Amino acid sequence: MVYEGRKPRPFVSGNLCRTCLQFSDSRADHRRRLQREQGENAASTSKQPSDKALPTEAFKTDRWTAVDADVKFTGRRIIKNPNLPVTDL
Repeated sequence: MVYEGRKPRPFVSGNLCRTCLQFSDSRADHRRRLQREQGENAASTSKQPSDKALPTEAFKTDRWTAVDADVKFTGRRIIKNPNLPVTDL
């Protein structure tokens, strides 16, 4: 990963590759762990269904102007709930 502190926004670029991607580490389970660690201030008002891979709450697009990024992600092997229709990432 490369970080450039340029104006008007910083820029992040790079390639990320995971040999084994465990979906439970990257979605609601991870968010719940953070909420427990950070206390009530981080608590979300909506609950993430366990059978959903992507967040069900609305994207907060006002945060998208904080940084520009060009990041390629590759997940070689995916461990997930069999009901999620993800086969390659």
